[in-house]
This record gives sequence, structure tokens and C-alpha cells, in this order.
Amino acid sequence: MNKKVLATVLSAGLCISAFAACGKKEEEKKTTEAGTYEVQLSDSSMITDATNISMMKDGKVLSDMNGDWIDPEQADKRYVAIMVVNNNLGLPQSGIEKADVVYEMLEEGGISRCLCLFSQDTLKETDKIGPVRSTRVNFDRKALEHDAVLVHWGGIWAMMEMPLIEDLDDMNLNTESSAYGFRVSRPGYGSEFTGYTSGEKILQGMQDKGFDFDKCDKYESMFSFNMEDKDLEGGETCNKIAITSNIESKPSFDYDPETKLYKKNTYGHEQIDEVSGNQIAYKNLIYEFCPHYVLGDEAGSKYIDDVGKGSGLYCTNGKVIPITWEKDAKKKFAYKEEIFGQSATRSGACSDYGVTHFYTNDGQELKLNPGKTYITLFPDSANNDVAYE
Repeated sequence: MNKKVLATVLSAGLCISAFAACGKKEEEKKTTEAGTYEVQLSDSSMITDATNISMMKDGKVLSDMNGDWIDPEQADKRYVAIMVVNNNLGLPQSGIEKADVVYEMLEEGGISRCLCLFSQDTLKETDKIGPVRSTRVNFDRKALEHDAVLVHWGGIWAMMEMPLIEDLDDMNLNTESSAYGFRVSRPGYGSEFTGYTSGEKILQGMQDKGFDFDKCDKYESMFSFNMEDKDLEGGETCNKIAITSNIESKPSFDYDPETKLYKKNTYGHEQIDEVSGNQIAYKNLIYEFCPHYVLGDEAGSKYIDDVGKGSGLYCTNGKVIPITWEKDAKKKFAYKEEIFGQSATRSGACSDYGVTHFYTNDGQELKLNPGKTYITLFPDSANNDVAYE
């Protein structure tokens, strides 16, 4: 794991976002309007501009995926990303509400799929996740962006004729990893919507395959969190936000002022987790507007260009603000020329291919509120079709 310096928090509500090169002091105290914090540095000679600073409170650190206070050992553990159905032929989903982060992205035919990121601790308590579906081009990249193990049930023909991405840890439940999935009887559903997995099976599969359980040495966090819930300054009212085009399901979210969460709807109905019976809900919503292209495969798969810069929206606590996103890749993904005009090789650290970061329009790093996050990658050519009120 990458080296970290732990900063002990004496007063909640404060956050140290970055450190310049430090001097020789081993302890520094500062007072602000919000209170007092103390930074304890065990070895100041090792501190540089690139040092990863983690806040500590009562022996716990902030999760970089949901903003909760967790044990440092848990914070070192890598995530698991599971492909889950998101169209009406396969709904409802199971176990999705336990995911810390969910991505929704378009695939062929105007339908979308979800990539659900789970912590290892959450997986230990999750007995049924699915229906697990086949992966697509951009989902493997998002998994790698979080250094996550990708779990899927097959893939489009082109991706199955080659490695997804060299060195990406993945479990294909339709082939070599079939022992880590299972079928569920669902009368009236197609067989492609009957494949599931469990946290126990995934963790066993990671062990059997020799996958690392810890994050890579050069792991880079995508998100930054407030240390406690905070309303947006400025912004516009956002009690409902919906996509009106491109995605068949027309996903929307309604804000619940009592829980301070956004509840998801799909195909005009509440989107329910089959296991719990709850409508899935999120603290943070991010809409990331990116160029979308149609690939040259038989299925007409989508390619989403999420490297570079772009615009977006961030919603929390009943308000929405415009944001920007940036992703600077030292290396670029590529696929075989005869299929996509590129090649499929990869080498290097998990963060070499870029990690997306989000900013407010004044250039400050976006701070999410602690809680679960739903991210929709949507065509930048149709950003006006994301409407809120």
C-alpha cells in the first residue's frame, strides 16, 4: 500500500486536503473558526508534496469510497466491482443497495447497465448480488480506475476474443470462474437474468485466484469527502432530477427531505432492491458528461471517452451545482486494431491510466457528503436532457 501520514482530528468538521513540503517540526497545532486540529507526524523527513494524508479520528480513518470512519486495515482493502442488470427484462436487482458507489452507463440499444462497487467488509454480509450481467468496454476501465476486481457474467463478443485489459483482475462467472456464481429460479425471466453471486463466493474466488486483497502501491483515491454532512453553498433547488432521452429506462431521483437522500426510479416506478424491499437511495448524485461513440462491433457497443476534461452536475441535500471533471492518463487503454482500431495491452500501476477527479466551477476540489454515491456517465451532446426542478 502507498505510504500515508495520519492526522489526528480533535474537532469534527475540519479537513486537511493537502500539505506542502513540511519542515522539521514533528507536531503542529492550528486554530480556525471551526475549531482546533492537531497533526502528528511520525517521520517528517518522509513528507513530500505527494504524500497521501489520511485524517484519523478515534483510531479510525475516512473511507475514500463513502466517507465513513473505518479501521485503517479496512481502508487498505481493495474494492470489488460487479456488473448488474439495469433493464426491465431483468429487474429487480438484488444486493445493489449495499454498494458504496454505483455507475450507470449506456450500452447498445439504449439500455444501461450498472457497475456496483463493494467493500470487502460489506461483501461478507451480502448473500445475493445480481442478476450479474456481461461487461462492456468502459466498465472494465472504471473497475481498474478504482483498482477493483471486476466480476461479470461474460461479455460482448469482441471483448471475449481477447483479454479485457492485461493485468486487470477479473472473474468471468460464465467461464473459468463459474464456481463463484449460481443460478436462481426466476419463472418468466430469460436465463441471462438468473445468474447471481455472493460476497462469500467472490472473496473465495479472489483467494483461489491469488488476487491481491490490498490496494495497489500507487492507488489513487477518486473522491474527497466532507468530514460531516454539509449543505451546498449556492446552487439551485433540486427536488427531482431525471434523464429524458437516450436511456430507455428514463432514470430519475426524488429527494426525500426527511432522510436527505435521493430515491431512484426507473421505467416510471420505484427502483427496489429485491432482498431488502427498499427503494435504493443515495446521498450524492454525479452526472458526468462525456463524448459517446458507437464501436464497430456487431452489437453496436458504446465507447465513452472519459479521458480529458468535461462538465457535469452534483446533487446533494436538495440542491444541484455545476461541476467539472478531469482525468489525466499517463498511459492510454487500447484494443486490438482489427476490432476497435487499437490494441489491448496494459502495463504499469493501477492509477497510470487515469483517475477521474471532480471540481467545483471555481476550481476547488469537490467535497462529497458522507454516504453512497450514484454516478451516471451521459453523452455531452445531450446534457440538456438531464432536467431538474
